[in-house]
Order: sequence, then C-alpha cells, then structure tokens
Amino acid sequence: FFRDPEVISSLRNMESRIPVPFDKPVVSVSVEHVPCTKTSMELFDPIYSCGVLRPSGDVVKCFSDVYTDCDELQLMLQDEGSKHYHSVERKERKEFLFRIFKHLRLGGELCEYEDHIDPYISTTKQIYKDLISVRKDADTKQICVVSTVLKVSAYDG
Repeated sequence: FFRDPEVISSLRNMESRIPVPFDKPVVSVSVEHVPCTKTSMELFDPIYSCGVLRPSGDVVKCFSDVYTDCDELQLMLQDEGSKHYHSVERKERKEFLFRIFKHLRLGGELCEYEDHIDPYISTTKQIYKDLISVRKDADTKQICVVSTVLKVSAYDG
C-alpha cells in the first residue's frame, strides 16, 4: 500500500509545522489505536469553564513569544506550559473527538481562525457523527461506539 505511487504522492512529512512531501521511500509503518469512547460533547465542558473563552463564547486573545496571532484556546491546545493546558485531562486529549477539535482549531499553514468557539464545536460534532458508528447496548441501554479508529504513521527512513 505505501509503495503505491498515488499513496506516496499524498503522504506528507509532519515533523515541521509545514507538511512537505516524502523525499525517500517508506521504510516502516506504525499503527496506534486511538481511543474513541465519547458519545457526547461534554468532553468540551472544561474549555467553557477554564478561562479560555469569554461568557459569550468568544476566544480570549493573548500575547505569546512563540506563536503569532495567539489566543488562550490555541495555547491550551498545544502548549503544556499554558495555565489552561491541564484543564482537559491527558486521557481526554487522546480521544478521537478531541483530536478532531484540535485539528480543526489549530488548522494548517493557511488557517484563518474563528474568534468564537461555536463553529469549531459544531463542525467537530458533525465530522464525528459522519465518521463514527454507534449502537445502543441491549442490556444497559447505553450508546456505545462500535467504530475502530487508528492512527497510521509512515516513516521514510
């Protein structure tokens, strides 16, 4: 699969902040199981109460020596030194639902950030619903995720 020219042309090296095409053949692949147990948006409750948002849902802006055009939500998502980083527990950060949110919020090289949280939350929810299958357990009547999510990484030596 990772030797196919079409696949190789779509792979990107993510070590730098700017994705660049692989310049060597893929020599190894790793697969990581991504936790996918959440069935509600309650995972994001700490974001609403930790100080990265105003009561209106607007993201609190800040100054950073590291990041340009910075805000408290961005710092909370990617800077372990942020005073809000640990508002969302490590276990919760590993969840697929949180990873979708983080990818949407941090974006890519040309990302234009929203100043309000709602577009990120609603888009995260929609993407999650489109990608994940759930069922109701017959015994407990609880909704549970039946999809398997994997993070596949290819290495070019």
